[in-house]
Amino acid sequence: MATIKELKEMALHVAKGTAPANFTCEDVASAYAAEIEEMCGSVNKFMKNKYDLYEIIIETADEIIPKKAIDVLGQFAEI
Repeated sequence: MATIKELKEMALHVAKGTAPANFTCEDVASAYAAEIEEMCGSVNKFMKNKYDLYEIIIETADEIIPKKAIDVLGQFAEI
């Protein structure tokens, strides 16, 4: 099982569509999906890991959304 730090890195790669050296985007996406499936395979597993999962999602969104929002809103206003 991957560490939370590794999952955060994989989540960023999946969201950005990139991959670290020696891997393809598909490899990273499938590995990330398998790790998340392991953490959420049942209701009990999800309840045990929900705060780690939320942290991964929030940190990934915080990294991706502001840049995309600035790109979109920059068309209409100075940001």
